[in-house]
Amino acid sequence: MRVNYGRAYDLDRYMIVAVSQFNMGAMENKGLNIFNTACVLSSPETTTDARSFSVKAIIAHEYFHNWTGNRITCRDWFQLCLKEGFTVYRDQSFSADQQSSAVQRIDDVATLRAHQFAEDAGPLAHPCTSRELC
Repeated sequence: MRVNYGRAYDLDRYMIVAVSQFNMGAMENKGLNIFNTACVLSSPETTTDARSFSVKAIIAHEYFHNWTGNRITCRDWFQLCLKEGFTVYRDQSFSADQQSSAVQRIDDVATLRAHQFAEDAGPLAHPCTSRELC
């Protein structure tokens, strides 16, 4: 963050805790980030490169929230979109620096399509037409 954005971490240390009974992958909080153990614990002997990369990306994402979200309170849902959007941008920039930026972009788009647009890949998917809207 300091090199790319000119922002230093404002706390004395970055603290995290991993818990097994957590319904999300992770949660950014000012001062202590909470992670699901399934998302951050790995072993160098058994973890694949892809899994190790994923762990780094999840931790980076929550770390980046310190600058986009943890210092402010969102006024409304639109600001929540900005908070998450800016953090995802930084997280994707970080991930692109870890490997080929072209490969990372393809991975990001594939993930977006798989999770956000799952119904578009289904057998009933079709373009909307003006007849359907009338």
